[in-house]
Amino acid sequence: MTVFDFLKTDLMLELTRNPAELMELVQQASPRASAGYADAAAYFADVIFLAVPPSALPQLGQDYGHLMRGKIVIDLTNPRLSRDGDISNEWLAMGTGEAMFQYLPGTRFVTAFNTVGPGHFENPLIDGVRVGVPIASDDAEAAQVAAVLVRDVGLDPVFVGPLSRAKEF
Repeated sequence: MTVFDFLKTDLMLELTRNPAELMELVQQASPRASAGYADAAAYFADVIFLAVPPSALPQLGQDYGHLMRGKIVIDLTNPRLSRDGDISNEWLAMGTGEAMFQYLPGTRFVTAFNTVGPGHFENPLIDGVRVGVPIASDDAEAAQVAAVLVRDVGLDPVFVGPLSRAKEF
């Protein structure tokens, strides 16, 4: 399955504080893409990418976690003390995968893509070797969906095991 096959079969939503800013991108990806607010993404999407500051997760989980239950959530977050405050130390000690998952119980949680920068999507090779993306999850099927998406952007998925292993990357 490629990203394009995925878009043909599933509704892809882009979450933003101002969906109107994304209309040009949505039009390019039509007809299976749309822009919306967090509640729409949580309700309609089958796969949700978390690309928010980790400090937003407690509130996000409280407001929309019930809408995300049973859905694949791919976490791209990385706590930073300078941005997220002292709780970052707790999250890093716990392991970011399990720390972020605690705010979204009942989801099919995967940690992936949080080790690669945007430049790797333009050039997925370093010294002729494809960049690897560590994937951790307690849900093998959700990890496979993440792996398909990793491959579709030209990178190599590297399964590291359960969510507790996300602490290592």
